[in-house]
Amino acid sequence: MCTVLLVVDFLKPTRPQLALPVVAALLVCTGQARADSAAVRSSKPTAAVVHPEDFGDPAKVESALLAAAQLGNKAKPFAPAIEDLLSVGLPAHLAVSALTALSAIGSPSSSKVAAVYLSHRRSAVRVAAAKTLGATGGENAVQALGRALRSNDAEVRLAAAQSLGSVGNAQSVSDLAKAFDRGVHTAALSIARLCDDTNCDEIITRTARLSVEAQRECFVALLARKTPLGDPSFSRVATAAKTAGITFTNSELKALFGKLKLSDVAKAKIQLLVSDQVKK
Repeated sequence: MCTVLLVVDFLKPTRPQLALPVVAALLVCTGQARADSAAVRSSKPTAAVVHPEDFGDPAKVESALLAAAQLGNKAKPFAPAIEDLLSVGLPAHLAVSALTALSAIGSPSSSKVAAVYLSHRRSAVRVAAAKTLGATGGENAVQALGRALRSNDAEVRLAAAQSLGSVGNAQSVSDLAKAFDRGVHTAALSIARLCDDTNCDEIITRTARLSVEAQRECFVALLARKTPLGDPSFSRVATAAKTAGITFTNSELKALFGKLKLSDVAKAKIQLLVSDQVKK
C-alpha cells in the first residue's frame, strides 16, 4: 500500500513575517510490491521530496503539488498548506498547479484564496481559479463566480458559468441568464441544473439559440432531476422539448427516468417525447 505524506516546512528569511510555507510530498510505500499491473497502478502517484532548501526549485515544488492533485480528497488534511502557498504568492505556473491541487482536493476552505486569484493578471490563473471554485464550493464561491461571469476574459466567463452549475443555486439563475445573453451559451446547462419552479422559463425561452445537441442536454438536465420540477414547470419543459424536436427511445426514457419518482402528469408528458419511429 502506498501513502503520500504532505509535510509543511518553513523557510525563514531575515524578516520572519515573510516566512514561506513549503509543501513537501514524500511517497512512502509499505508492504511487498507485486509484479503485476495492479501493483504498478497502486504505486501512483509518485513525487519527489521537497525540502525547505529546495524552495527555489520550481520543478520540485510543482511535483509536490501534482502529487497532491493526483491524491484528490485523500490530501484534504493538507489543503491549508497549499492555501498558504497561494496566500504568500506563487509564479503563475505554480499558482495554476496549486489551484489544480485544491480543485482535486475539493475542500470548501479553499474558496477564499481561490476567489482572490480570479483577479490575477494571467488568464490561465484566473481560469484555474474559476474551475477550483466549482470544485470546492464554500461560502465565497457563488458570489465570486457571479462576479467572474462579468469578466472581460471570455475563458473566465466560460469557466465561471460551468462552475456555477456545480455550486450555484436558484438565485444564480439571473446572473447566468445575463451571461447567456452576452454569448456565454454554456451557461444554459448550468441554468437547467439550478433553476426551480419560479425561474426555469429563463432557459426554456433561450434553448432555440442552442445547437440541437446542447438543447437535448439542457432538456435532459431539466427533466431528469432527482427531485423533479413541479407538474406545471415539468409540463412546460416537456412541451418545449417536444416543440424543439427532442425525442427519446423507450430504453433512453427508462435509463433517464426509471428511478425517478414522477407524478402521473409528469409520466404522461414524458411519454410524449417517445420517438415516433419507436411508436411505429
